Amino acid sequence: MSITFRLTHRVEGEPERVFRAHTDPDIAHSWMPGLVRIDGLDIESYGEEAEPLRAGSRYSATRVISRKEVTEAFEVTELVPPTRLGLLVDGRKGSSRRGEHALAYTLAPDGDGTHIALDVDIRKLDPVRGLFARLFAGRYRQACMKDLLALGAYLRRERRYAAKGAG
Repeated sequence: MSITFRLTHRVEGEPERVFRAHTDPDIAHSWMPGLVRIDGLDIESYGEEAEPLRAGSRYSATRVISRKEVTEAFEVTELVPPTRLGLLVDGRKGSSRRGEHALAYTLAPDGDGTHIALDVDIRKLDPVRGLFARLFAGRYRQACMKDLLALGAYLRRERRYAAKGAG
């Protein structure tokens, strides 16, 4: 059983900036709702020649969702800066203990901004979990959109601060 959906959102800033905000762990803490920690990446080397995030990288992210800490295991399945980011959330290794979530982000220039398309595929659910997943798919979709909106708000704030500093 599989549940798929696509979300789209336009944000301010060129794709390089948007991609960096989404893939730099230090920046993610500035915009991602409820992010507590990211484990398993060499965050200290980020920004140097050897980027810690690459196809095949694995890490875990802990967030507060509905007043509860939830940790999920991620694998980077695709990394093509600044246009594509693919993530696989292995639910068997995380808090949900079931299924997989494949997330594919595609970034495209859109005037002075970036168009983000997020394709989500929730799969490998047993029939009972699949039924619950269908019932709660709307909430998961809303949570994904909330992340995109938070990313957009962060980029807007950063652009305003940069403009004030330049003037």
